[in-house]
Amino acid sequence: MSTKISASDVDRLFLQALMSRRVVSEDVAKLLWQSARDTVEELNQGIETDANWNTFLGRIKGKLEPLNLDIKNAQDEETGETVMAFTNLVDDAVAQHGTDYTAAEIAYFKQVMEHILTAPNESYSIRSTEAVNLVSQLRSDQKLTRNHAEELLSSFVARGWLSQSTRGRYSVGTRSMIELHSYIENNCDEEDLVKCHICDDVVFKGYQCRGDNGKCAVRIHKPCYNKWKTRSGGGGSCVCMDCRQPWPTTGSFKLIGEDAVRDGFEPRRRPRARGSDDEEEAPSQKPSQKPPKKKTKQRRGGRAASPEEEEAEEPESEEIDVNDEMEEDEND
Repeated sequence: MSTKISASDVDRLFLQALMSRRVVSEDVAKLLWQSARDTVEELNQGIETDANWNTFLGRIKGKLEPLNLDIKNAQDEETGETVMAFTNLVDDAVAQHGTDYTAAEIAYFKQVMEHILTAPNESYSIRSTEAVNLVSQLRSDQKLTRNHAEELLSSFVARGWLSQSTRGRYSVGTRSMIELHSYIENNCDEEDLVKCHICDDVVFKGYQCRGDNGKCAVRIHKPCYNKWKTRSGGGGSCVCMDCRQPWPTTGSFKLIGEDAVRDGFEPRRRPRARGSDDEEEAPSQKPSQKPPKKKTKQRRGGRAASPEEEEAEEPESEEIDVNDEMEEDEND
């Protein structure tokens, strides 16, 4: 028995293709939509389908809303390209059963994400060895082997939950930025997350203004900066919207993201304050374990170094000449 082809089959074909990929660029999403239209119109040559992308997308999102599903957009922090993801809007027991990861594997993913989000110097990234070693912080009933952790990390990267650079550092993946946006904002302290002063979205890769003697709070995505500079007159200098520091000038920015960490130097991680709700889910800690004593640095002549001297000796995160950095972005 043959099934009659209708215009609604475009919706079904598009959603099926998008769900199999989960995260795609907007250009790829439009190609999937056009392919679905071509297929339906070829099978039923007398049918007319939506010829307007925005109209089609709005109708699809309207159908998904009663199911607590959505198609969300985000900006790639490196290229500025719009990416789209098929997302679940509800994080409940039913949604958790929709994953093929076990409870222990999800707990491990949360550990990795927490360490990325609380990384020092707004680097929002961790070394591969640190990521693997986090299995030791899981509860006794959620233990995983190091080999299992390495396999999971590869899986998280392949599915877009995490990103791994050529330096081997893990950071937040595009899929996490879209699907876990609410989770990230609700489970992080305000001091752990910074937002772009142009698009008001969380910044994991970008620039930090060094104006006002380093006290300026302005952070900006790289693509947002490039768009802003173009609107401000192209190749000329811009001015910080807060401290009025001229941009770009040598030393006017610090990098946000893994580029804030120099090779061979890993800045100290500060302990994260937890609320009572977090403590209930936190990995169990053995009472007998005590933190190692901090070694006191010695100055010449046997004198102990003061805290101010110790801080001065510790290397700072990477600074850049923004002129060079921006030229690289524009050439790309």
